[in-house]
Amino acid sequence: MRILPVSLIALALAGCSGVSQVAKTDFVMAPWTLPTTDGGTISSESLKGRAGALVWLDPTCADVQDASAWEGALRMFESRWMEDSNKVWIVYVASRKTTDPSYMDGPMWRGWLKEQKLRGQVVLDTNGILAKQWGVKRVPNASVVDASGNVRWSGAAEYADDVFGEPDLSVALDSVVHGKPVPAPKESPVRGCKLAS
Repeated sequence: MRILPVSLIALALAGCSGVSQVAKTDFVMAPWTLPTTDGGTISSESLKGRAGALVWLDPTCADVQDASAWEGALRMFESRWMEDSNKVWIVYVASRKTTDPSYMDGPMWRGWLKEQKLRGQVVLDTNGILAKQWGVKRVPNASVVDASGNVRWSGAAEYADDVFGEPDLSVALDSVVHGKPVPAPKESPVRGCKLAS
């Protein structure tokens, strides 16, 4: 089975800020179906039965660029989990309207992922449905979901303290997969760019 990645959106570099704002947790994933950048679709129903992570991204955000760079949090996260696609899923979500000047279509996303050496697919949340449902307002941001569709963790998809080690996102997913207590996301500092409204 193929691996699914998730991403949210952000404004441009001008939208970057040190203000922390993470998505909500403790709710059940509402049903959704979204197109992917390769012309397929991914649905919440297709993800059930395995734990996974939705990761909101916007390549115009400097913090997303840092997270996807060599030894960045997303690269580290993928290297830990991408080979475990039979156990987990990863979905990147792009929540930007098609009328936005910085909108990226499927080929542009695939080119960026290849350039960053990130694998997986991106779902196009062009109406911001997932961003609104999940309360995501900044990128890079992620949510970890258990096999029953319960959101167990939400936080920055980067290193909380710029210290190289396993990203908080990876630790949270590992905790969910192995039935361990899920640590709270670190908040010092949580960088990010504001999502387009």
